[in-house]
Amino acid sequence: MAGRRPYTTRRTCRVCGSGGLAKVFSLGDLCVSDFLASPADPAIKAPLELVLCEHCTLLQLRHTAPQEILYARHYWYRSGVTETMRRALRDITDSIEQLVPLKPNDIVLDIGANDGTLLAAYSSKDLRRVGCEPANNLVPLLREVTPLVIHDFWNYAAFERLFPGERARVITAIGMFYDMEDPNAFIADAARALADEGVFVAQLMCLRPMLEKNDVGNICHEHLEYYSLESLQHLFERNGLEIFRLEENDVNGGSYRLYARRYRSGSIPLRDNFSKLDYLA
Repeated sequence: MAGRRPYTTRRTCRVCGSGGLAKVFSLGDLCVSDFLASPADPAIKAPLELVLCEHCTLLQLRHTAPQEILYARHYWYRSGVTETMRRALRDITDSIEQLVPLKPNDIVLDIGANDGTLLAAYSSKDLRRVGCEPANNLVPLLREVTPLVIHDFWNYAAFERLFPGERARVITAIGMFYDMEDPNAFIADAARALADEGVFVAQLMCLRPMLEKNDVGNICHEHLEYYSLESLQHLFERNGLEIFRLEENDVNGGSYRLYARRYRSGSIPLRDNFSKLDYLA
């Protein structure tokens, strides 16, 4: 890899495509999170520089580290290891089952399914539980929960091959929504896979607590985007979904849980449901 940088540099916003990216903060060149086969293996470095889109307000990294290193080979985190996270994921499926009348044979898709803990938490019977997971080491654990596995990064084509002509009643994306190089393609593909009366649920860390606490520890190569409510609304609506419910919880120091559906008349008035600081930050 001599002479070639192991990362790409963004010239435009990942959501709106604007070239107006203002530099906010830089931690310099840092090692990319990875599990090396040997201590002697060279570590890959990439810059950690935050930029703000002056059009849609998305705070994001200017550079993208190799995704196959971060996720596809070996991903260190397992959802089911701690009772805290198991309880948090059960809370998500409980809220979904209170909101959506799931029936036998309905498809529930978890993107970034990890070890299958969320899929296993559904209490509804005879669901078709589908996990999308790129990490080689996690797929065997996921297959213990369900045989319906997309061993790849999320894309609609892979879902269509598995379920031609069908759509998912529920799609979840938990703790990974800020990891996407192309958020528009991600949401557009989710919208294509979602049933007409289906629900898309995402949970992601809030930007506001990070700003209030000066939490630079949240800045890492995995987290490409740091969403405000305004930038989330912009992303969803331009790709055919609208946010109809929004909650805040204490997971990972403060997270949003948003519920979206196919676009009808536009998202709920986020300014009325959250403070100005929430909306702008």
